[in-house]
Amino acid sequence: MGDQCKETFKGSSHPSSLRKRPKGQPGSNGDRRCVKKGAHAGNLIKSVAPLVGGGGGGRPSMAQAGGKNPAGMAEAMEKAEEILRSQLKDL
Repeated sequence: MGDQCKETFKGSSHPSSLRKRPKGQPGSNGDRRCVKKGAHAGNLIKSVAPLVGGGGGGRPSMAQAGGKNPAGMAEAMEKAEEILRSQLKDL
């Protein structure tokens, strides 16, 4: 998702990159310029964690979650993109 975000939000190295990890453990980190514009990795991860059967959160620039349903990662990735677009709507 990092590359996709880089294309969508030109001028940012990677506003937020959602990483796939084994066992449905999404993680996100953001670049400080995007955090200043409203991106919040902790809120993003907290919102998508239930899709992988878990919970999570973190700081504006870095967050992670754990879950028991890796099959939910595809839906979590889609939802994360939607949330990120909402957070950065003023870009």
